[in-house]
Amino acid sequence: MYVKMIFRMFIMVVFLLPLLEACETVKNESIDAGQTVGTIKVSNCPESLIPTGEKREALKKEINFTVKQKELGVLFTKKHDSARFNGCVLVAEKGVILYQNCFGEDCNGKDEPEVLSFTSRFQLASMTKTFTAVAVLKLMEEKKLSLEDSLQKFFPEFPYKGITIKMLLSHRSGLPYYAYAFQDSTRYGQYGPDNAEVLQWFIKVKPDPYDKPDKGFSYNNTNYMLLALIIEQVSGMTYSDYIRKKICIPLGMKNTFVFDPSSDSMMVNTTCGHERKKEVKPDYYDLVLGDKGVYSTVEDLFIWYLALNSECLLKKETLALAFQPYSLEHPGKKNYGLGFRMVLKEGTNEPHYIYHNGWWKGYNTLFWMIPEKNVVIIELSNHKNRTVFNIKKVLKVFEPDENLEEEGEE
Repeated sequence: MYVKMIFRMFIMVVFLLPLLEACETVKNESIDAGQTVGTIKVSNCPESLIPTGEKREALKKEINFTVKQKELGVLFTKKHDSARFNGCVLVAEKGVILYQNCFGEDCNGKDEPEVLSFTSRFQLASMTKTFTAVAVLKLMEEKKLSLEDSLQKFFPEFPYKGITIKMLLSHRSGLPYYAYAFQDSTRYGQYGPDNAEVLQWFIKVKPDPYDKPDKGFSYNNTNYMLLALIIEQVSGMTYSDYIRKKICIPLGMKNTFVFDPSSDSMMVNTTCGHERKKEVKPDYYDLVLGDKGVYSTVEDLFIWYLALNSECLLKKETLALAFQPYSLEHPGKKNYGLGFRMVLKEGTNEPHYIYHNGWWKGYNTLFWMIPEKNVVIIELSNHKNRTVFNIKKVLKVFEPDENLEEEGEE
């Protein structure tokens, strides 16, 4: 009798807990500023930064709203009509949304594809790195880690010495990229490794590093895969839970989540990636997170922008660390901070633009800030299309006299 009771309780736990977690996710869909979700208070900080009423009307005149809105409308409509842009876009200046629109459909593989909307969720690809970096910096502010901590503090068996958290954040670790570092025999018989499994591959196989630690910049997804594991170890949460509970819910980003194929509730309004008009199948490395894996909408990313330009999440001094260049061995305008790319002002180490692009299996994404103008440009596409990165004409709307180059990096 007691055995049967224990068995029934076990079955209830196994089957009900995922449902309860899914319900929590669904409830988060309607979170509002000032509300409490579980024990987490939803901040009104980002919302308070959006101008309203007379202030908004005054700003519209100041920024020449009508003219810029028309120019942006022409540019993005042409990108859709001529370059087959399929996705959503949002452009804002001084907290005022100048232009917001969606073009195309979510999933070609559906019997009845749905028209994209402002609640359509896109895989952010490498734009996810901005979330991972902010999570690490938040733990640093809480004194739970230091940017100078070595990887052996978290992974004692890790075979590469002399690498710090800061080197991971700034892509200066010299580590090999996990997708190219292992022979097929290493992963034979497995399907979809997660971060912990990839870490064990490094410990077991010890592939040669690309370079010595801190010798130079080398963009590499391995860095952010490891940072996600450090976040988990330090916080005691999964990477997904940390991003949701410490970033998304407090900021009111109700349509942002970390990829989890087992959660049907999270996949509501989620788009599909496409290449050559065909839906892209799941990738072998989809379960490796931190370097990619966050899904979001243009509206939630506008909230993200507001948080990154205030003290809603991080102190100004901490944001300044993220928004400064760390690879100065070679002259040039392009550089990388802690989770953010940048284009420097001529002859200085001060960023003119701060941005991050992304590409992953049918998705192209762009998140571009002009700090001095208080401008953000957000483009999310679920059809592989490199024209997402071609924003020279968009930047000209705000800086007509600048001599600009296209920025096509991931």
